Amino acid sequence: FFALSSVGAALELQGESVTPSMKTYWRLIATALAILPQTIQSLRRDGLPKLSWEQWILFPLAAMAYGYMTTAFVVALSMTS
Repeated sequence: FFALSSVGAALELQGESVTPSMKTYWRLIATALAILPQTIQSLRRDGLPKLSWEQWILFPLAAMAYGYMTTAFVVALSMTS
């Protein structure tokens, strides 16, 4: 997971054109790619999880909240650094 912590620094080398939202996007993509092999292995072994209707509704809401939180974090960091 060394690469995940260095994504922000690598993007800063690209200059001022990299927005906080772009940094968040690349961090989320890097995280998704890092956990993808374990996810595939788990789905093959156990199949899709048996979630209730409420849990299926909360899942995308939680994902959106996580995306918003990470974007807000990166924006706040860029305003203070």
